[in-house]
Amino acid sequence: MKLNDFFYHAAFTVILWSFQCFFWKKTFYKKFIEQRKTGFPLLIFVAEIDFGQDFAKNLQEKFPKEKMAFVASTTKSKKTIVEAFRKKQVSILITTSILERGVTFSSIDVFVINSEHPNFTKSALIQMAGRVGRDSKRPTGLVSFFHSGKSLAMCQAQKEIKKMNRLGGF
Repeated sequence: MKLNDFFYHAAFTVILWSFQCFFWKKTFYKKFIEQRKTGFPLLIFVAEIDFGQDFAKNLQEKFPKEKMAFVASTTKSKKTIVEAFRKKQVSILITTSILERGVTFSSIDVFVINSEHPNFTKSALIQMAGRVGRDSKRPTGLVSFFHSGKSLAMCQAQKEIKKMNRLGGF
């Protein structure tokens, strides 16, 4: 098996933005609104369950017309929620690293919130980014890391993803 076979012959773009902590939400919301205009489903990774629950609640309050859900290891209806996202009944799914591997979604974009968090290792970030580009109808997608300062894991993940894309001919 060739390296690019692991990537479904798709390339994706990782964009790293560096923010001051007090500008983080404003910048996130701007990028969120831009992404929502594309109409593509959005998978948002968070590092911790409590933060994710609060984040999902606040995001839903700010954007009440969006169909969104939160799923973590403690969620009782995980399969139902994931299937609703797959069927596009939910357009935004906020999740912990529980969905970083082992799931395939069609034509999605990925945001990683607090991507500098110690829970987000190089391999975890690569796996999260790997949720993008798994559909021949849209073999590319957007992966955005939102952070308060770049971590070594983020830099290593970006370097590795760029290398894999190059080796895959993208």
